[in-house]
Amino acid sequence: MAQDYSSWPYYEKHLVQLETPDLARIAMKSIEADPELRPQQVRRVLSVQDNSLLIELYAKDERSLKMALQSLQQMLYVVQTAITWFSTDYWKNAV
Repeated sequence: MAQDYSSWPYYEKHLVQLETPDLARIAMKSIEADPELRPQQVRRVLSVQDNSLLIELYAKDERSLKMALQSLQQMLYVVQTAITWFSTDYWKNAV
């Protein structure tokens, strides 16, 4: 049963646009593989909407939310870099 975190005082919502719904699902599964470090303080809810990855973060305090956002930013950078390298002609153009 899914829990309701809407009562937690801190909330952030981000929509990350990708080229296709498949790439959005790949990004979601990649981020889901890395569990939240402080699940008692922060909850990360991921979903795909069309060709976008929807990320919702719920936190019990501002510091935890900030740390979760920084971690998420790093994960998104790695995922988007990998998608760029492996789903496009990046390597053909790099040589």
